[in-house]
Amino acid sequence: MVVMLVNSMGMGLFTGMRAMIARSIGAGDVEAANHVARQALVVGIGFSAIMAAIGVFFADQILGLLGVAPAVVSEGAAYLRINFIGMVTMTFRMMTEAAMQASGDAVRPMRIAIFFRLFHVIVCPFLIFGIWIFRDSVSPGRQ
Repeated sequence: MVVMLVNSMGMGLFTGMRAMIARSIGAGDVEAANHVARQALVVGIGFSAIMAAIGVFFADQILGLLGVAPAVVSEGAAYLRINFIGMVTMTFRMMTEAAMQASGDAVRPMRIAIFFRLFHVIVCPFLIFGIWIFRDSVSPGRQ
């Protein structure tokens, strides 16, 4: 729930950016659209860095506020930290896709999204089942 809340806040930021870029492109002011995109990049990096820091340092407390059982907090906190760190790159991807779509280029973001989906489908079995270099070297029982 926390990750979805933070992602929703990021999407709200980029919806505003998308509207401002689309207006600038519609008015023929490419320089203003570029300015908005640069400012959105700075705001997006700042937002994601702050959220990642909060998630990394306060994951245990956040899960405690949600009423998660203490036994689950230790396992869930590690997963939540990974999610919050990953939000930095996800925020950058969402911002660039939104800027390109708002400027009128919908094909390139679609191709990038298809590439990442296919990459995800290919890599997930390796990560889930510990195949190849993703083998769990910590637990000796799993080979």
